[in-house]
Amino acid sequence: MRIITWNCQGAFRRKAGLIAPYAPDIAVIQECERPERLTFPPHVAKPATVLWFGERDAKGLAVFSYTGLRFTVDEAYDSTIRYCIPLHVHGLAQPLKLLAVWAMAHPDPRLSYVGQIAQALPQYERFLSQGETLAVGDFNSNACWDKRPRIGNHSWVVTTLAQHGLTSLYHEQTSEAHGEESRMTWFMHRKQKFAYHIDYCFAPRAWLPGLRRFTVGEFEEWIPHSDHMPLLAEFARYTQIRMKTGV
Repeated sequence: MRIITWNCQGAFRRKAGLIAPYAPDIAVIQECERPERLTFPPHVAKPATVLWFGERDAKGLAVFSYTGLRFTVDEAYDSTIRYCIPLHVHGLAQPLKLLAVWAMAHPDPRLSYVGQIAQALPQYERFLSQGETLAVGDFNSNACWDKRPRIGNHSWVVTTLAQHGLTSLYHEQTSEAHGEESRMTWFMHRKQKFAYHIDYCFAPRAWLPGLRRFTVGEFEEWIPHSDHMPLLAEFARYTQIRMKTGV
């Protein structure tokens, strides 16, 4: 099971060749144009499955599978929460769910960014509490901003996800505390002096023994393409039990 999240900063059709070689089972791509605009070069492998959510043709939240997994939206989905999409993953021998995240600004500043996730977690309580779930994406959130006047904060989100058995793979791997990260995922204005850790892959704690690798993209390699670094996680779990994809 290979998972990638990356805020591509637009024009994914021109950057897909950076992701396709990894053949991710699940790719959560923020700031991706709508599928009708995704015209890939002939030499770039195309995802087998594309799901997209957005209000602007040029920038939305896309969920891809390069291995034929499929996704359906849970009935609890609330489109006013932008964007936290509760999805069921089909094509595996065991049930799996995905909360795909791109936390957005809101007219009420208290509901911006982590405030959107703070709305989503109670809304999707049943979804999160039944079976194994991943929560992956651009949270636009960090514990260093906990004191900002938001409805909910990053530490509350981390605690709530932990109550559902989910943990941040970066923090498990590094033993760093939230808010004290040494590796950054977002470089505002593409400058190293304006760097923050705001992208996450939360996975079931029970999966940790099967974690083969977890990486944060290197600044020099990825900054020409986006102000965000991709996260890649690969698990031994599920790799041998993938079923036919026509589920």
